Amino acid sequence: MALVINDSVSIAANSSNQDVLKDYRNSVIDRSFRRGGAVSLYLTASATGLYCESFVDQRPSLERSLVNANNRVPIIPDDLMIDRIAAVPLERVRLKAENTTGAAITLYFRMVAEPV
Repeated sequence: MALVINDSVSIAANSSNQDVLKDYRNSVIDRSFRRGGAVSLYLTASATGLYCESFVDQRPSLERSLVNANNRVPIIPDDLMIDRIAAVPLERVRLKAENTTGAAITLYFRMVAEPV
């Protein structure tokens, strides 16, 4: 059974959200994944100028990267940004989003954690 988060969030002009996934239970790798999990992250944005970076616990999994501006919910596998990064039970996945433009941008995200 995979843990899935599929949602969107608006990032205000010239600002950032330090942890888009902080209010989601599934951002913490479930203890039932006894041998750990594999985390995949799919991202799209409503306009250009949105940068994201991701961490699994304290380990960086995605360096600051520009998110494509498809203005739709992420499609698997087209919008893959992180492919099966290892995570152990109770580690937390974090996603930071930074808007570098003068207008709000919507970030569409899907996180999938599967047991190994």
